[in-house]
Amino acid sequence: MKFSTSSIFAVLALLAVAAKAEPDVITLSGSGTTNPSKCFWKIMDHFRERCRTPLWMSYRAIGSGNGIKEFIGVNNTGDFTYKSYNDFGAGDIPIPSAQYNALKLASPDTTIYHLPFVMGAISIFHSIPNVPDGPLGLNLTSCTLARIFSRKIKNWDDTEILVRNPGLLKALGGKKLPIKVAHRQNGSSSTASITQYLNEGCPTEWPESSVGKLIKWDAETTGVEGSGQMTTAIRDNDGAIGYLDAGHGHSENLVEIELENKNGKFLSSKYAMMNGGISAAAESLPADLDLSMDFDNINYLNKPGDYTWPIVAMSYIYVRKDLNDVTSDIHTQALLKAFLLAIYDKNIISECDEYGFTRIPDSVRNKGIDVINGLELAATAPTFIFEDASTKLYDGQDNFVISRKIRRYNDVVRGTQEADVQDLIKRATQTESTVSALDSAVTRMTGQPISVVAPTGRVFTDDDYNKLMAALVLGTISFCLW
Repeated sequence: MKFSTSSIFAVLALLAVAAKAEPDVITLSGSGTTNPSKCFWKIMDHFRERCRTPLWMSYRAIGSGNGIKEFIGVNNTGDFTYKSYNDFGAGDIPIPSAQYNALKLASPDTTIYHLPFVMGAISIFHSIPNVPDGPLGLNLTSCTLARIFSRKIKNWDDTEILVRNPGLLKALGGKKLPIKVAHRQNGSSSTASITQYLNEGCPTEWPESSVGKLIKWDAETTGVEGSGQMTTAIRDNDGAIGYLDAGHGHSENLVEIELENKNGKFLSSKYAMMNGGISAAAESLPADLDLSMDFDNINYLNKPGDYTWPIVAMSYIYVRKDLNDVTSDIHTQALLKAFLLAIYDKNIISECDEYGFTRIPDSVRNKGIDVINGLELAATAPTFIFEDASTKLYDGQDNFVISRKIRRYNDVVRGTQEADVQDLIKRATQTESTVSALDSAVTRMTGQPISVVAPTGRVFTDDDYNKLMAALVLGTISFCLW
């Protein structure tokens, strides 16, 4: 059968029109690590708010291990063709070699990438009453932590802990406070990082057999799902200890343990971040890094440097080179590529700084952008463009534009409310500083702080003082709002 030149051009024209036509809704779904989930959700919200075409974008925070399983999709179609359940996966650990190699063996032509996009600290937090953050707080070595997590040390007044923390005995008030260990019970990148850190720092106490995203814990420990449950387990149980990403822990006002880094310095993740100690862990990456290779042997633990945090995790997006293997929907292909490019845009990813993440070095970022631009999409897939400060006249009205000039009223209100909240927080902080100064002045004059003895003679506890401070802060906020 022969086709005329005019017929061929007509078909091509129809395909072009179909690609440019506005779809009812464009969908995109990902799943994986909980750590950068807020970052994903925020960027996805911006996409939905700033596009004239309806977008439905979702990300399920189910843990790195589960995200990898859904991305690899071992038996999704019933014939072991390794078709993804999600459009992209995400994790704070590389895809394990066994899974990476199994996919390559079953589908040799399939190329998958690890796209690094942010770095973050994994921290260990506790809830010992009367013990603060910082250098005057709790300092623990990897060996002591290994014995705590393995239940060889069961009480906070253990001699090994007190030797490095002599002030802890007074804080405990003579009480034998039991240690309550909380851990992630499903496959978790945080578990993988913590257990590898313990093994590298103290192999005699934490064997290699206890390293991984899912390990066997002592029966006396408590398993939790996700960072939210970990936060609750630590905060609501005196004497608890657990681990999660530092940004999440700090946002929940959990008390962090200062850890010893490779250079023998004790520090907090906050102090490390202020001194470039998170990004410093990425300096070990090879210059010829290939984002399609097996990443299983790459980690960012116990790297040298006075300010380097010892437990750093890189967050990756897992993506296939040929998006036709993921979905036949040309609009979803285009949206996935646009979303990945947004993640690598410095102005957009900076919106995730508030969650405690550190941006990747430019050398790694540039490699990621090259990979994204080389992804294989259907020939008829449209291209999303971004309209920022400069108006894209006419083109900005296209169906496939993410425009900062499109806003929802709720977005405007939200921005105003965020500014008001920041102002209230500033005023509340000033009030707290004033009360603290008054407390110090009374102490100098009377020898006792106002938070110790009430006029009735009843001894005030730290809990009483915290409640007083909370009441003053809430009173200030109420007054400002009124």
